[in-house]
Amino acid sequence: MVNCRFVSEITSVCNSFKPNIQELERLSSQQSARRDQKKKQTVENCAEHNLPLGYYCETCCEALCSDCAMFESKHQQHKFKKIGEVYDKHIETIKQETTLLEKRLDELNFLVSSVDENISRVQKAKEERSIELKKAYNEMQEKLASELEKKLDTLSSMLIVFVLIYRSKNGYF
Repeated sequence: MVNCRFVSEITSVCNSFKPNIQELERLSSQQSARRDQKKKQTVENCAEHNLPLGYYCETCCEALCSDCAMFESKHQQHKFKKIGEVYDKHIETIKQETTLLEKRLDELNFLVSSVDENISRVQKAKEERSIELKKAYNEMQEKLASELEKKLDTLSSMLIVFVLIYRSKNGYF
């Protein structure tokens, strides 16, 4: 055999993985045990017979054990389904409704963004019109001030003429 100079390095790296793999296997088995324990805890038992609730009475809308379903006079002539079927049906209904709600949420988000865009356009138009109005107001004010100044000059000139005429008629010159 030919000796490879990296064999010892590769061997040591591989050996370092063995404890990690064993640790992962240990953690995985612990997690599986916890999951199994949770499943056992989630299965409820009948309060009267202490049996798992494996059936659903569609007439009464309640979960039942096999003894309640078969032997209780209260549930004679009622319709039953396996609890798993009812559970799966409810899960499917919830998934369908979730899908519809997600679609509706997308629609509403689109509408909200459209409204936001409209608000932005309206605010921009408002600002533009506000600037136009301020400019028109300032121009009008300047025009009115100019006309007022012209009229005051005309009145001043006329007053001087009247004063001169008055003085000349009354002999003040």
